[in-house]
Amino acid sequence: MQPSLSSSPLLPNVSAVSEGALRLRWSGWRGEAAGTMSLLPLAVAVAAWYVVLVAKAAWSSNKLGRRSAKLPPGPQGVPVLGNLPFLDRNLHHHLTKLAKTYGPIMSLRLGRRLCVVVSSPSVAKELLKEQDAIVSNHDVPTAALVLPNGLHGLAWSPHGQQWRTLRRLAVGGLLSNAGLEPHRALRRSQIEHMVGRVRDRADAGSPVQFRELIYSTLYNVVTGMLWGGVLGEKGMEKVAKEFRQVVEDIQGTFGRLNISDFFPVLARFDLQGLERERQKLSQRLHQILDSVINQRLKMINEQDKLEGGLQGKSEGKLEGGDFLELLLRTMDTPETTGMPLTIDHVKGLLLDLVMAGMDTTTGTTEWAMSELMNDPETMRKAQDELDAVVGLDGAVEETHLSKLHYLNAVVKETLRLRPAGPIMLPRTPTATCTALGYTVPKGCRIVVNLWGMQRDPEAWDRPAEFRPERFLNGDRRDYSYFIGADFRFFPFGTGRRVCPGAPLADRMMMYALATLLHLFEWRLPEGIAKVDLTERFGMMSVLTGSELQRYRRLRGFPLVGNLPSLAGRKLHEKLYELSQTYGPVLSLRFGTKLCVVVSSEASAKELLKEKDVIFADRDLPAAVRFLPNGSEGIVWVPHGSTWRAIRKLTVGEMLNHASLETYRDLRREEMSKLVSSVRENLGTPVKIQSLMYKTLYDVVAAMLWGDTLMGEGMGGVGKEFERMVEEARESFQGLLIGDVFPFLGHLDLLGEARKVKKISAKLHRIMDSIIDARIMKMTESGEERRNDFLRLLASKEKTISRANLKALILDLILAGVDTTAFALEWAMAELMQNPEIMEEAREEVEQVVGLEKEVKESHLPRLSYLRAVLKETLRLRPVVPLMLPRTPSQPSTLGGYTIPIGTRILVNMWAIQRDPLAWEDPLEFRPERFLTGDRKWDFSGNDLHFFPFGSGRRMCPGAALADGMLMYALASLLHSFDWKLPPGTTLDLSDCVGIAYKMDKPLIIIPTPRFHETNIS
Repeated sequence: MQPSLSSSPLLPNVSAVSEGALRLRWSGWRGEAAGTMSLLPLAVAVAAWYVVLVAKAAWSSNKLGRRSAKLPPGPQGVPVLGNLPFLDRNLHHHLTKLAKTYGPIMSLRLGRRLCVVVSSPSVAKELLKEQDAIVSNHDVPTAALVLPNGLHGLAWSPHGQQWRTLRRLAVGGLLSNAGLEPHRALRRSQIEHMVGRVRDRADAGSPVQFRELIYSTLYNVVTGMLWGGVLGEKGMEKVAKEFRQVVEDIQGTFGRLNISDFFPVLARFDLQGLERERQKLSQRLHQILDSVINQRLKMINEQDKLEGGLQGKSEGKLEGGDFLELLLRTMDTPETTGMPLTIDHVKGLLLDLVMAGMDTTTGTTEWAMSELMNDPETMRKAQDELDAVVGLDGAVEETHLSKLHYLNAVVKETLRLRPAGPIMLPRTPTATCTALGYTVPKGCRIVVNLWGMQRDPEAWDRPAEFRPERFLNGDRRDYSYFIGADFRFFPFGTGRRVCPGAPLADRMMMYALATLLHLFEWRLPEGIAKVDLTERFGMMSVLTGSELQRYRRLRGFPLVGNLPSLAGRKLHEKLYELSQTYGPVLSLRFGTKLCVVVSSEASAKELLKEKDVIFADRDLPAAVRFLPNGSEGIVWVPHGSTWRAIRKLTVGEMLNHASLETYRDLRREEMSKLVSSVRENLGTPVKIQSLMYKTLYDVVAAMLWGDTLMGEGMGGVGKEFERMVEEARESFQGLLIGDVFPFLGHLDLLGEARKVKKISAKLHRIMDSIIDARIMKMTESGEERRNDFLRLLASKEKTISRANLKALILDLILAGVDTTAFALEWAMAELMQNPEIMEEAREEVEQVVGLEKEVKESHLPRLSYLRAVLKETLRLRPVVPLMLPRTPSQPSTLGGYTIPIGTRILVNMWAIQRDPLAWEDPLEFRPERFLTGDRKWDFSGNDLHFFPFGSGRRMCPGAALADGMLMYALASLLHSFDWKLPPGTTLDLSDCVGIAYKMDKPLIIIPTPRFHETNIS
């Protein structure tokens, strides 16, 4: 995941909130695939209000004309929309071009808003310095109004007593040099942690996602300075994770176009639903901040008790305390601030510092590294300076930074050429003023094109070139360039609203760059000659993509590899977390076994579609290798002629539509038994998984050999067979020693092979007896009536071996029974959790089937909503969250990375099907998502955003049967019974994962009849 990046290096002057109506993705207006908004709401709104707004615009224009206001010149717009349709995607580039035509100050109309654009140092100085008091307010976007206490923070607070108090607290208590010094050890520890992460990546020879590396480091530094170890306390780990995610989600909403910013009259209608989305995020953020504050208050109270009372309370911050402690203590001493400090101010200030404190500094550091990668000579000069100042074997310390003049020039040149906020946060004047002789009306939006001014050819020689040396000559060595004293270079803003976090931003950029350049040599991944420096304008100027790879390999954990960090966690969730740091294709070592994890639709498509033949082989787990004939069935057999023969037989003759149709009466009979079984337990708790498990077992067994599990055809071995299958299934649930240390597998040090072989021997004995009995019955009676699978398979013994036959039977049972039972249990659990969805599904079944009739398979194609329920269940709860592992038949690549022969490939289906880039509100259970749009959400595996049965050559051959049985069972259970939880119990949706994904606590619910049994035919 790439964080949504904010608008300036580090703190509230340019916080991680929207640049108002201007900080947006303009591609939506030109039909480009930015995905930021739908134009339909805009079209409807404009059509509805067009006549009124045109008339109002004309009246306003005449009124303004009567006032004889001399507005700056600018391009002609169109009624209502103004200049919006004509703006380019990269707005700062476009405004720079317009300035060449209309001059250093010009006016634009963005919808109903008048914007004055400043594009020269002299005009910026006239407005931002000489008239700073008038233009010191930010123009607040609608998005900021729904943030927790958005107007109580520093970024959007109007200029006045509140703003002065908050700024004094932020600068004096945290962001001045004196405030930064107590946190020196924190910054050092996080830089060391960053180095450790790079070393870990080097051990696997894997690329480093530079943006995420820097972002995580800064996040830990900033939150550590704000509230210390609060989120590291026991029980707060989940809160810490959620906090970062919510902050990133909120930052993402600020980069999206909001109609309300251009047409305030439409704000009340929230045509795009952005306000509802932000309100929801805001509520979550409120809850998290409340928990952080309450936890900190608890820690303070405990500390005060130990110290025998609060000493120094009137002085605010205690020695060694964090910023939150300062704020909380200051709340009790309003005489020190000149105004009452409320919890709203605390929340607003904390949020400003967090949202502004990471993304922009991350972006600038990434730009600096990218420029150095494209300019090896400049990088070498920086490294030579480091060697001279730090020493070849020394570690970079903050005390070294002031002596690194060349590296400081690199940072300055990066901020000049790639300012994090290319357009400053918009200002709005509190009174009408003038600039360059033109009127700047009260309430207009003032836009300062910082990017254009810092590339002004009149101020900079060869302004488009990256030349750090320009900051080593003359007055440009002066640090005052960072504090807005010179309007040719003011990347942190200027005047009253200059970024108070500039010292911390400068220090962290220097510290991170110096450390990474001093300790490591860097190169780009193979096949990439230079970093693509294409930028994307959003809330800040963002590098569209860069991935840097170390080529110096370092040793990791001997033997055990990454296993210690994976222990005790649900593997699919842990792998998803790692993918957020290391990207959609990451490598791990399970012991000595190299594993590559795929976590995105694009990389899954490359693996399962574009290179399906190369990656068609399974990576056999040790348990399968221990099973006699374990790799002879359809699941584990190597890709080749045998696999093709078995696949053709399975899909082409056993599980095709025509073959399944012959078993319609069997499935109806077993479904009637299921309903009858529930009726026998009315008013008593029923375990859904066991209920479905027995039904599926009997259906599959009857299809395989013509009789149910406990029928006469099993010769009395049904119970033993079921028990052995269950033991075989359990042997696949975890890693055996041979899975992580293949060279030890044949030694069977833990007796695992003996156990598996014993189970296998019993299973084979039972299956041999079943097969022999079935063949004998066919021979003696010449039976032609029943055309079960075993009869078909026995007739094909010349094509496939007895070993293939037994392995195939075992595969169909192991793969088809419990996974389908788990899926039904999850579906029922989600419906119990969402009664309104259950009721809607039941109403559909009643409408299609009739009130007092039996559900039949012929009804199922018409149950569109119920099918959406099933699909949403399989999206949110895929029964196999990590697809069965693949391995390449030859050396290949994924995402540009080399994949050696023998590598284990894991596809994290669970993560892909919850990708927020593909699914709106991906964690919510919303069947309606499968009923809208023109995408064909089916089980074919063609769309790699949704492929619960796999994709490509090795996709599940039993998808049609599983789908039919799930639909049939769900429809029957919903139609015939009402369901409720046992008294005194609550629904627990926690999961438990082996190979399959099931509920940790089985779903137990109570049925009550909806119709009289005599009315069901």
